[in-house]
Amino acid sequence: MNIAKNIVNKYYAQKYYNSGLSHYKKGQYENALADYTKAIVLDPNYAGYANRGNCYYVLKQYENAIADYTKVIVLDPNVANYYGIRGFCYYALKQHENAIADFTETIELDPNNTDCYFARGVCYDYLKQYQNAIADFTKEIDLNPSKIISYYRRSNSYRALGQHKNAIVDCTKAIDLEPDDPLCYCSRGESYYILKQYENAIADFTKDIELTEDASAYNNRGTCYYNLKQYENAIADYTKAIDLDPEYASAYCNRGICYCYLKQYENALADYNKAIEFNPKYARAYDNRGNCYYDLEQHENALADYTKAADIRNSLAEQYEKQRADYEVVVEQYKNAIASYTKVIGLDPNNSDYRDRLRDCSQKLEQYEKNNAKKE
Repeated sequence: MNIAKNIVNKYYAQKYYNSGLSHYKKGQYENALADYTKAIVLDPNYAGYANRGNCYYVLKQYENAIADYTKVIVLDPNVANYYGIRGFCYYALKQHENAIADFTETIELDPNNTDCYFARGVCYDYLKQYQNAIADFTKEIDLNPSKIISYYRRSNSYRALGQHKNAIVDCTKAIDLEPDDPLCYCSRGESYYILKQYENAIADFTKDIELTEDASAYNNRGTCYYNLKQYENAIADYTKAIDLDPEYASAYCNRGICYCYLKQYENALADYNKAIEFNPKYARAYDNRGNCYYDLEQHENALADYTKAADIRNSLAEQYEKQRADYEVVVEQYKNAIASYTKVIGLDPNNSDYRDRLRDCSQKLEQYEKNNAKKE
């Protein structure tokens, strides 16, 4: 009796499965989802979970997709693709450590999987593990030397490490492959700027402008002109950036600095006021408006702006230390976290919440060290 029932169930499960495939191919993902679910109820097997997981992935229901791929992996743990797709779900949810684990498993099963080298590199880059990111982008480039985005992403990792010459080489290679890619001109221009090769930077930002007419490209080129003391050219570029983005606080502040150098103080003050209007926590704008007031011998106004800038910087420093400390706990860097929590408390001695976190972190460090001692 059970044998007959199993045969019937498998028969109808296959019909639902085939119907699900048909709906999926037509882009009818909700219908496909319903059919795969019915198939799984009648005959739970890896194919049903895998295909339902695909539907969840396409529908961006990543948690459900992860549950199905996890079930598939239990049933068939030697298929690289299942780990890879689950890794992309984790990546979409910004669970980068889990994504890295799955991409690593994929690569072990399929060493030539270029997509997973690239994706793992992106995760490492997000976690600021730039050397690991560079290694993965390099491997991906070795396997697929014509993939432009890999050179671009590797150049960003080099830039994060301050290796701007290497970044320029990668951007140049990407531009050779695709001469009309604005991202690479922008990125290479920024590296040239850091190296104070302003003429080269101007050439790249000009190309970026030709391809995108982007406000940030005008702002970047304007800053190069500013450093070359070509203030009129800089003002023209900042003005164009503002025309394209009327709330571009940085462009207002930068133009204000140029006006200040030209002793056009009223124009400068107007720009600093605009910058602060659009970004009330813009310390640099307060600093420079303070400089302008100082030149005009309006010392009380200058002191008020310098004080405001200092207050903002202290507040941002506290916020940064909080974020860093909380992240260090997540990745079990307890000693670093203790140092960061201590800085937070130094900036805000009455912060009882972070005193509690410091105590909890100290306890976690003690337990962590005990566990490691046992392993040894």
